[in-house]
Amino acid sequence: MAFSLFSSKTSGIRGRCRDDSATKLRLRYAPYYHAMEAQQGTTVRLQGRDMIMLASNDYLGLSYHPKVIEAARAALLKWGTSPTGARVSNGSRAYHIELEEKLAAFLGKEACHVHAAGYLSCLSGIAAFAQKGDVILADKNIHSCLWDGIR
Repeated sequence: MAFSLFSSKTSGIRGRCRDDSATKLRLRYAPYYHAMEAQQGTTVRLQGRDMIMLASNDYLGLSYHPKVIEAARAALLKWGTSPTGARVSNGSRAYHIELEEKLAAFLGKEACHVHAAGYLSCLSGIAAFAQKGDVILADKNIHSCLWDGIR
């Protein structure tokens, strides 16, 4: 029997999230698919309330640091908004290679490879090192990206 965090019978994950009145009452706000009204560092305004953002990957609020914003502006002017495709088909940008070389040196490793998202890193890391027939021991609570890599 599957465990469900949702009590609603509404079909689809979005519907179940929107209809989960018990969660809304317990947290005193609707936690799913909300629009942030404002954000400053790690503080966000949701439904008229200031809250600390604990679900973000911007743990230290660096995306709002003046030096980070200035570096982003300079990179946008030089490189545009996107490489417009995957590295495997469009090739690498010089900054990708430079970052990988600096990370490898910092970590004392021969080489490294960066990905656009943590999910892709974990998924492809497992897929790259494990081969068909290998035994992988994993806790049932590992992240879904690791399960996808194992499959």
